Amino acid sequence: MLVANTDKGKVVVAADIFWWNDQEKQQIDDAEALINKEDHFTKDGEALKKSRRKVLEIADWIIPGHGKMFRNPKKEEKI
Repeated sequence: MLVANTDKGKVVVAADIFWWNDQEKQQIDDAEALINKEDHFTKDGEALKKSRRKVLEIADWIIPGHGKMFRNPKKEEKI
């Protein structure tokens, strides 16, 4: 994970903490759904959820490992 302060706010390059395959629609409007998104490749689902929660606590914007950059839905709730 890489955190960069930008003029848009904190941008987190999340690598494979968040990702979608090429045929999958990128669901980004629900923080809980993002945290609980199934990942068939992880060996430790609880550690992955912990990492996802951490990203959602600090990021304004998230760049996933696969998919388009998106605004953190938890930050949108505060607007």
